[in-house]
Amino acid sequence: MEKYKVLLQLCVILSILFLIYLFYKFILSLIKKNRLSYYSINLEKEEYAEDSFIISIICRFGKFLKSLVVFNGLGRIYDRYIDSDSRFKNGMDYVSLKILLGFLLVILYLLISFLYKNSIMTLIIVVTFILGFVLPDFYCFYLKTKFNKLNDKDILKAIIIMNNSYKVNRSNKQVIEDVISRCDGQIQNEFKKVLNDINLGMTLEEAIKRIYIRTGNKTFLDISIMISLNSKIGADKVDIINDIEKRLVDEEKFYNELYVAKSINKIAVIVFGILPLLFITYLISFNKDYINLLVQGRGVLIILILAIIYLLYILIICRIARGRYI
Repeated sequence: MEKYKVLLQLCVILSILFLIYLFYKFILSLIKKNRLSYYSINLEKEEYAEDSFIISIICRFGKFLKSLVVFNGLGRIYDRYIDSDSRFKNGMDYVSLKILLGFLLVILYLLISFLYKNSIMTLIIVVTFILGFVLPDFYCFYLKTKFNKLNDKDILKAIIIMNNSYKVNRSNKQVIEDVISRCDGQIQNEFKKVLNDINLGMTLEEAIKRIYIRTGNKTFLDISIMISLNSKIGADKVDIINDIEKRLVDEEKFYNELYVAKSINKIAVIVFGILPLLFITYLISFNKDYINLLVQGRGVLIILILAIIYLLYILIICRIARGRYI
């Protein structure tokens, strides 16, 4: 126990030193902010009045954390989870939520310990704060899977819109704006990011390639290569987009046929899996000799053998349905 006490004391001392360091960086950032505020224009608007009370507290605390230089790097990591539908303004609000939730769980633990007159343990306080700090990451993981999941039909619709826009000789920026105005959902958010990247000075090739990096969909990599070929050797964008569109249409037809075939196979597996059970139930229900046979001492062994045979039967049917013949 003495070793653990020394370790806990060391953790407490390091935590205090870290808090002192954060306070020092906060004072320095306030000094720099006050010096530069005279020469700068404040473009940030207070939009917390429209949000709920909890969201406004999180956003205000996030704005406070933004003045601390230490948390800026962590806030930029969570910027990827901000979109037009998000209640938060920037990634620092997620950091604010993590810290506030950690402190809330710690306060809840202290209240419960006080009510039930239990001893307060420093280790449990640390673990509770870490738990509250980590919990929002599960929601961010859900957002990551949501952002990265693009519907093939939406991608095909965006490609068709791009193809029609290029046929009437519209510019790259106008093509992206057409896709944004006519599409919705996640594909619209991705092309909004493309338009934002273009406005910030990035080329269309790089902006489209970033969709491929975010989602892993190779269609956008092909579009990026197409734009690169057009800029370097003067290839016809309409012909290349037509090829991509035809390929996507063929892939959609193939996957639809594959889905139908898999659905039929699943129905066949369910039917052939239920038939032996119905047959055995029928025999047991109308023949008492089978019931007496199963109730005797060797009945358990017979049931075990029948269960193994049935499982092997189901396994063979599943392998045949998947095209893995034995």
